[in-house]
Amino acid sequence: MVVNTCVSQEATPLLVAVERHNALPNHVSEQAHKLAADLGLSLDQLIALALNRLLNDSGAEVVTATLEAVYAHEPSTLDPGLGRLQSAALGREAW
Repeated sequence: MVVNTCVSQEATPLLVAVERHNALPNHVSEQAHKLAADLGLSLDQLIALALNRLLNDSGAEVVTATLEAVYAHEPSTLDPGLGRLQSAALGREAW
């Protein structure tokens, strides 16, 4: 299995903190070591990958919350006039 282990700029300080803290509960440490071995990664690579995914997921939540806040006050439908102009510009196409 090929896994992208690039560490984002945001994850780097977190990774350093995790490396310094290095006090995972035994059951978490055992599961992490097993998963890392199963994926062919070092524990550091697994931690970096997990932090990247967590940060990326958190970013998506912020975008979703922002869009929900906007659409709570604004209609999400396309203006009918703009829809007609868009249809005219695109023309008819066989699907």
